[in-house]
Amino acid sequence: MVFSFAACGEKKQEEVAAPKVLRVATKGNPIGMSPLTVAVSSSNTPVQQFLYDRLFEFDADKNDIVPMLATAYEYVDATHIRLTIRDDVYAYDGTTKFTAEDVAFSLKLACDTGNAANYFNKYFNPAGFKVEDATHVVLELVGPDPFVITALSNIPYGMICGKNFTTVEDLANDKVCGTGPYKMEEWVADSYVKLVRNENYWNGTPYFDEVLLQIIPDASARNMALESGDIDICLEPSLAQIDAIEANEDLVVFSAPTSNNYTLFLNNQVAPFDDLNVRRACALALNYDGNVKAAVGEKYGYAIDSMLPKTNKYYVDPKKAGYTNYFHYDVEEAKKLMAASKYAGKKLTVELSYAEGATWQAYATLIQQQWAELGIEVTLAPMATSAFYDYIAAGKHQAEMINNSSPDPQAQYQFYDHRISFKAARGGAGCAEIPGFDALIDGAKATTNEQERCDMYAQLQKMLDEYVPSIPLYVPTKVCLTRKGVEGIILTTVGDINASKAYMK
Repeated sequence: MVFSFAACGEKKQEEVAAPKVLRVATKGNPIGMSPLTVAVSSSNTPVQQFLYDRLFEFDADKNDIVPMLATAYEYVDATHIRLTIRDDVYAYDGTTKFTAEDVAFSLKLACDTGNAANYFNKYFNPAGFKVEDATHVVLELVGPDPFVITALSNIPYGMICGKNFTTVEDLANDKVCGTGPYKMEEWVADSYVKLVRNENYWNGTPYFDEVLLQIIPDASARNMALESGDIDICLEPSLAQIDAIEANEDLVVFSAPTSNNYTLFLNNQVAPFDDLNVRRACALALNYDGNVKAAVGEKYGYAIDSMLPKTNKYYVDPKKAGYTNYFHYDVEEAKKLMAASKYAGKKLTVELSYAEGATWQAYATLIQQQWAELGIEVTLAPMATSAFYDYIAAGKHQAEMINNSSPDPQAQYQFYDHRISFKAARGGAGCAEIPGFDALIDGAKATTNEQERCDMYAQLQKMLDEYVPSIPLYVPTKVCLTRKGVEGIILTTVGDINASKAYMK
């Protein structure tokens, strides 16, 4: 398969005295600037999307992958992909050219650091990379994988110019290596990140002179900052206050469907979730439709009944498949299962951890109330985003809520693979070996036969639906709020907001 790509023309801008500044409110302090060397975090993406281009880009309108730094790709064989790289891209300095060598360097660096192993090491074998010339590189894969090009369009795969690289530590506050539309100017931790236009950008002159990302942890405060005119874009707003925003003619609600899966992971290695009956009971005790309505709102999410969302091409309807499914509301059956568990009659306490946020807090409170019906006392443990990811990577949690955003079922199912550590998977269920699981997940990744892959994923879905290592909660509609006139907001591959191409109409 081959793509061709032509650069967009430079937008003509009127001369203005004051700089054009885009002001964005985001929830958390970034862990670091370079996506290749830090753990993947939702607090990184809002900044990194402005700084780094990827090899490919997701076009939400086409629901397809289009060229970015790479103009074409072709499969040499099942485990080797040959990329053609643009020859007109430079690092921030405007003099250091980005080449195929930098592609190999970027991916190898990410694999070597291991901070996002589930993004990089699961796909690539850097020892087999071959740089043919300045515009061609062959990437070697760990095994056949139909989703690798899609993965390369995701924000964590932002490329750097390795010729400007000095140390991993320097990339934490990168002002040198990126090729994106904006570049770093200043970062005041827990306060703001200031970016300035990259005058040497290959894809036309970016619209704004500056981008100011203000770190405002509280969702309601972000909403108010938009209403008061202090910001232009509010990321991850409080949906409880959305009616007031919709009534304001000066503000706009941007809303788009996603294929994300918000999930409640149960640590199967610790009490009480080491008991199958307890896991099934906890699933049946949740009022899925009512919880989505209360925590998210009917317009901004819908309940799901399986480990894969219905929007995923590999999803199978459990009812049509004819197997028992526990992701529906049945309190009486839940109580029977608790009575049949090894913890029957015992006082149970569970800590539920999650990254701070209004929606997570609302849903956690509902879980707390509904599990109380089973005699389980739930302690809510909201955490700052960076602390939360460290916590679940260490496997310290009993239960945790997180967003599974990849359309790749391999990425969804890795959380249940006993061979992958909590750190490598970035959390998960901590399953013991599930009979037959290893052969199916390995087979689905290795086969090039699409029907065989579909059949294997259907079997995996059934297996996990019955084993209940986690509880799927809902699929969200991605929402952000903007000042009227802000255009160019798009979605990333995994359904995050991408404002790097924003402009004023």
